[in-house]
Amino acid sequence: MVRNGFTLVEMMVVLLVMALAGGAVMMVVGSGGASVGQDAARLASRVAAARETAITGARPVSLWVSSSGYGFDRYSSGKWQAEERGALKSSDWDAGTTVTTSGIGGDGAKLSGGAARLTFDNLGLPEGPMRVELKRDDRTARVEVAANGDVVVR
Repeated sequence: MVRNGFTLVEMMVVLLVMALAGGAVMMVVGSGGASVGQDAARLASRVAAARETAITGARPVSLWVSSSGYGFDRYSSGKWQAEERGALKSSDWDAGTTVTTSGIGGDGAKLSGGAARLTFDNLGLPEGPMRVELKRDDRTARVEVAANGDVVVR
């Protein structure tokens, strides 16, 4: 018997493979530019990861925020060392992002060259509350670290 065409199952498999490949491409490429809300969510998840690192590593971890970006340091061998791996590597803000901080380590005004810092102790408790406000393209998002270490995006 001579067979012409494809079966329905074969067509479904091809469509599934194409959909998976398209989804992978979209995850890698992204939407072209992250919104300020996405930047705030990314910062919040990294701050939460820093808190967990302080707890699991039983050593202080600090967040620094400047007008150009943010990053994390860990206390090891009697000094602060930049954390440049995984979720705790430093990151720059997208162009046009304005950053203000308030609370511990923040001055409540736009940062000018200096950095605001918040340290989590080995129990995951911050030295106090902190708010980081991001503004870009008439949109605003805030990341708040509560005195108990909870991290939220508003």
